Amino acid sequence: MAKWNIETIRAELKGFPPFLTIPMAARLLSVDYFTIYRAILDGDLDASKFRGRWIIPREGLLEYLESRHLFNFSEEWLGDYE
Repeated sequence: MAKWNIETIRAELKGFPPFLTIPMAARLLSVDYFTIYRAILDGDLDASKFRGRWIIPREGLLEYLESRHLFNFSEEWLGDYE
């Protein structure tokens, strides 16, 4: 399993524009378009409509990852999954 942490991801995102579209965020996270869309509609991921398209602030995407990703769980909780 790759050793990712939020600082590594934050550094990777510095090269991205300040706002991402749903397809950009989906590609970046290797998830389906509708996973990102659902997170927006559920209020879990901060986004706004601009000219008919959803845009996601880069910092909002980081906050979403920080709240959802496994690197936030203790190693004790992860047990054999590492």
